[in-house]
Amino acid sequence: MRHALLISAAGFGILAACSSPPPYAPISFTGEPAWRVDSPTIAVEDDYVSPMHVPNVEQEMPVRLTDVVHAWVRDRMRAEGTGGTLQVAIRQASVRADPSPRRPDADTKELKKGTKITAALDVDLIYTRQGGQTETTNVHVGRDLTLTKDLSGRDLDNLYYDFVKTVAADLDRQLEMQVAMHMRDALLS
Repeated sequence: MRHALLISAAGFGILAACSSPPPYAPISFTGEPAWRVDSPTIAVEDDYVSPMHVPNVEQEMPVRLTDVVHAWVRDRMRAEGTGGTLQVAIRQASVRADPSPRRPDADTKELKKGTKITAALDVDLIYTRQGGQTETTNVHVGRDLTLTKDLSGRDLDNLYYDFVKTVAADLDRQLEMQVAMHMRDALLS
């Protein structure tokens, strides 16, 4: 009986060591109150289509920029009225690596020292009143980072995640400002 317990415990340890690491925490924007929007629904359009190959690397990231926009809308906008409709359009959500990484194996994921990672995120907020008049604001977030060492695997995922969190904070600041300045008629008091 004692041997069975030791074998089971050893087997559990091996199984735990082989399991994949836990996923990254979703990026959220719950630190600030949500805007109350005079709209029964808020639609998010994913207009950006990733090419899904290098030099674009967003397909390799544990959290993508499109996920960040969806999280921002979920956490910062509340559909509570009937005066119009709000559409959020993701026009650009790319992350590119320069120089373009060489990938001899489709499963290989690494970037070399000196590689520049550039994020470009364009989001439109379009509020259409019941009468047809529209209010539109656009936010462009651009950020880049140059690697100081070769990265692959989990280290590269960690860098990607931290990079996206930084872009998310930029997005939140800019959207906060743009909504306050240009979308007042879309908001409820």
